[in-house]
Amino acid sequence: MKYLKLLLGSLFSAVLLTMLSATGSLLWVMASNREIGTRVEGFFGAVYFQTIPVDGNTFTMNVGIASAWPLLIAVLVLTAFLFLFLLILSFLKSYRASLFDEA
Repeated sequence: MKYLKLLLGSLFSAVLLTMLSATGSLLWVMASNREIGTRVEGFFGAVYFQTIPVDGNTFTMNVGIASAWPLLIAVLVLTAFLFLFLLILSFLKSYRASLFDEA
């Protein structure tokens, strides 16, 4: 039960961190694109921003997910890293508590 709780917490944190990173990357791409009629991608090709000219003075903007694979890989890698980090942290906390009990 303890490991399941750590895994679910790690998964939730990884999804949240991936969403924040993809959103930040999308905002960065939107701010750095100055040309109309181009498509640029961010976060390893996961999100895109595209401007399409309509008239001489107007254009439309499209944003979306270009590929879900970088997002999925980021979630899996972050989940594994966070799970191992929390597992080691809980082991060290229990080891510290056992040292205080012996003294």
